[in-house]
Amino acid sequence: MAGSRARSRQAADLPCRADGGDFAQVAEFAASRMLGSESPAAVLPGVLQRLAVCVGARAALMIEIPAPDRLRVVAAYPQQAAADPVLLTQVSALDREDHDSTAGGGSRLAELTVPGRAAQGISALLTYPERAAGQPSYLLALIGDARTWGPERTSAMQAVAAIVAAALREAASATELAELRELGETRFRQLAQFAPVGIAQTDAAGRIVFVNDRWSELTGRARHDAIGSSWTLVVHPGDLRRLERDRAAAFERGREFRADCRLRPSGGHDTWVQVSVSALEAPDGTHTGDLAALTNISARKRDEEQRAALLAAERQARQGLADQTQRLKNLIDAAIPGVLVTDERGMIAELNKSFCTMFGTGDDPGMFTGTPVAGLVRQIKNVFADPAEFVRRTGEALARQLPVSGEQMRCADGRTFECDYWPVFVDDSHRGDLWLAWDMSDRAEFERQRERTIEAELAARELAEIARQQLADQNLRLEKAADEKSQYLAAVSHELGTPIASIVSFAELLRQDIPGMTSDVEDYLNVIQRNAERLGHMVGELSLLDRIEAGVLPLELSAVSLPGLIAEEVASAGPVAAKRGIAIEVSAADGPPVQGDRHRLRQVLDNLIGNAVKFSADGSQVRVDASFDRAWWHISVRDCGIGVPPEEISRIFDRFSRATNARIAGVPGTGLGLSIVKAISELHGGSVEASSAAGGPTTFLVSLPLQR
Repeated sequence: MAGSRARSRQAADLPCRADGGDFAQVAEFAASRMLGSESPAAVLPGVLQRLAVCVGARAALMIEIPAPDRLRVVAAYPQQAAADPVLLTQVSALDREDHDSTAGGGSRLAELTVPGRAAQGISALLTYPERAAGQPSYLLALIGDARTWGPERTSAMQAVAAIVAAALREAASATELAELRELGETRFRQLAQFAPVGIAQTDAAGRIVFVNDRWSELTGRARHDAIGSSWTLVVHPGDLRRLERDRAAAFERGREFRADCRLRPSGGHDTWVQVSVSALEAPDGTHTGDLAALTNISARKRDEEQRAALLAAERQARQGLADQTQRLKNLIDAAIPGVLVTDERGMIAELNKSFCTMFGTGDDPGMFTGTPVAGLVRQIKNVFADPAEFVRRTGEALARQLPVSGEQMRCADGRTFECDYWPVFVDDSHRGDLWLAWDMSDRAEFERQRERTIEAELAARELAEIARQQLADQNLRLEKAADEKSQYLAAVSHELGTPIASIVSFAELLRQDIPGMTSDVEDYLNVIQRNAERLGHMVGELSLLDRIEAGVLPLELSAVSLPGLIAEEVASAGPVAAKRGIAIEVSAADGPPVQGDRHRLRQVLDNLIGNAVKFSADGSQVRVDASFDRAWWHISVRDCGIGVPPEEISRIFDRFSRATNARIAGVPGTGLGLSIVKAISELHGGSVEASSAAGGPTTFLVSLPLQR
């Protein structure tokens, strides 16, 4: 025996020639590796490799056939051959053709077709080891060039197939024997798999050693995740403490534990289960573990919740109806008019105390509830001066079942009652009647009060008319004063315009006509001309503001490109800024044109950019930004100047308003430019606002709508 094993090892170590050498070495190699191995499937790839190399095959596959049309690749060389769908499909088709005739073993050679390639002589040699009834069937497939295969290679393949199949069947038999040794446990687990409840078995330490598929479905925990953990991990955290307390109490009394709880949420609605836990004991009474079963009762819980919700809704509806009935009763009892409500059978449903007081029937309205209304009519008819008329009119209203309002009837004691009748219908079905009664004896007093109220109202209206007339007269005076002011400003502007223009002109003539003019005289003429131009500019701005406020300044609307207009105004202010080393930076985004007066919008930009340059320090910069947001253009002008005190920022758009620090610094200005900016912006449907701080930069933001 030892010599045989030595020969097997020697045969296993011998090289095998790919050109068809000693094929017996392949069988010896397979026997040495497979027979007696604890894991034949693990060494099978090496055997297939030696076989493929020795017979010159491209691939070798060992396939188990548990049933017709079902193939399972046990091992393959090369490994990727096991995942070749085309190869496996063709091998399966070949097996189906001869499966029934291969029980006694045998081989078959067939040509294979490779899609997308020309015929290359690729064939499959299929070898079936002999099998006995009840044993699995195996198939050894070699893929290669059929022209190089001969009887010797086929014999070697049959021998290897028989050895491999025997080793695999022996391993399967060993496994089966091991399973038989645990037949009781196996049968339990098999039965557990078919059980409609989730089952888990734990050891003495409380660790799960087995769960069935239903347990995994209910808990959402795969079997490999559940093994080794406590079964209580699947319980909802909100129910866990209660469950463990009740389970301990049940086990102390030696009882099986049963309880309802939720499972740990895994998405969607809560899953409710009934938990049953029983202790497992060895024959000697030793505790060996627990058996826990989960029964899905979510449907029952949902039904219970729905029933509880319906009962709660019904109780709430009943309570709401009772509350409404009580409120209606309280309202009827507290009502000033007498109220009588009857049902469709003519029985009294409600009667308030005011009705009883008016008709003298006593202080307890409840004594009439549920009695026929005819009895009450007989009792109260004598209250009226003409009882028969009362009965006739009442019966007529009931017969017609049409609303009656404002019916007045004289009483025997001189009082006057006014009565209303309203039939009550529900879904076009008559369900009762409502009677209302008022004591109208005090109507005269009510009429007198109403007349006094009307007189007071008329007096108030007369006073209001007088006040309105006085206000109208005051408005006329104010309008007249405003017109006179406008006329005065227009006259002043006209009268001042001519002499100011003359002063400017004559100053220029003096500069041109006086030869040898000294520098002092030149400075004097410059002062005269500069102040005259400043005065003329002020007169022009006053006139413009007056025309805007008077509403007589028409706008010549057209499509105006704000980025282009900004570029023009920046270019115009550039020389003045350059003299002081001030840089004007512009950022204007693209956007649609606005409908506006180009000349007036130019005045807005001229004032804002000119002020920014005027107030900025030498060598600083002025920032102009324009952006379009939905239906609005926003133009921002930011200087590097002395700023505006916070308490004065709200007044800088008033006429002749100038910041105190600007006056102290001697910065020239009329205080009218920002007023013009505000007036023109609002005339275009827009707005202007300023933000600043003393000693810091000032920013003006003009917002203009796209369509005015």
